[in-house]
Amino acid sequence: MTIIRSLGFGKNILEHQIQTEASHLLGIFANTKGRPFNPRTSIVHAIANVICAVVFGHRFSSEDESFGKLLKAVYFVIYFQATIWGRMYDAFPWLMHHFPGPHQKVFTYNDFMHNLVRNEVQMHEREKAGDPQDLIDFYLTQIAKTKDDPTSTFNKDNMVQTVVDLLLGGTETTSTTLLWALLYMVQYPEIQERVQREIEAVLEPSHVISYEDHKRLPYTNAVIHETLRYSNITSVGVPRLCEEYNFAGLSH
Repeated sequence: MTIIRSLGFGKNILEHQIQTEASHLLGIFANTKGRPFNPRTSIVHAIANVICAVVFGHRFSSEDESFGKLLKAVYFVIYFQATIWGRMYDAFPWLMHHFPGPHQKVFTYNDFMHNLVRNEVQMHEREKAGDPQDLIDFYLTQIAKTKDDPTSTFNKDNMVQTVVDLLLGGTETTSTTLLWALLYMVQYPEIQERVQREIEAVLEPSHVISYEDHKRLPYTNAVIHETLRYSNITSVGVPRLCEEYNFAGLSH
């Protein structure tokens, strides 16, 4: 977590990557020229590439076969957890290993994700760059520092699982949140118009939006937080209720 924070806020690597992917995503939307389209695939690609840039140090082309299979794996594993088969596996993992079913496909996808990450680790080890540039670089450095410590949990197996967890935990949830945000903007055009007016009034047209801008965009910031509160992102969680209005008067 310390390293991710340093990548995200210290050097602004994460923010820059988000800005790059957002610009690429807007270009894809603009090319539709007002025709109806499904934004899901493009949004998932953008989110996954942000995570890949942080952990691997590079983004993937949308035509990359391994990248496409990675996204399918993430989608299947995440949604499998909410099925009856997923519940059964959680309750009886040893027993389910011996029965056929969709959980066997999860095992295949899981092996693919782990092998993909291992290949990335091997490439990092061969290149042996100078200063660490991404999560794998930092993790390999930590493994080297603690190699003589018998109590250390820093090893390649834990590193691979950590990267897989980041891909699983970040890709689908973040892309689903953005899809809810787009849906709400369509459902509530008056809020969409007010957000647009605030952005146009505060920021120059050529300005690349950054995290710091949230201080100057109170209404837009409130809309983002309301989207996070109101959206149904995963099939697990606890009931929640907004007990007071926020400063922009958006909550209901």
